[in-house]
Amino acid sequence: LHCPVLNEVIDESLQIYASDNIDRNLVGNTLHFKCIRGRLEGPSSITCNREGMFGAVWSAPPPICNTSFSANFPSSGVTYE
Repeated sequence: LHCPVLNEVIDESLQIYASDNIDRNLVGNTLHFKCIRGRLEGPSSITCNREGMFGAVWSAPPPICNTSFSANFPSSGVTYE
């Protein structure tokens, strides 16, 4: 059994590390996420879980990388390009 492919919902700033790179959507596999740019919003990992006899679902929606910074935080003086 396999979970849905996440290619359409994955942010291009998001790096994915799989517990099984050969078949990463297989039930029981966990995907770990890290942002290339920005701050991770959402879970740092999700697992493909069996649902019923013939289904499989991810334990949570994949995270996103938030590259916008809030004005509530004091400036560090560092400029990002």
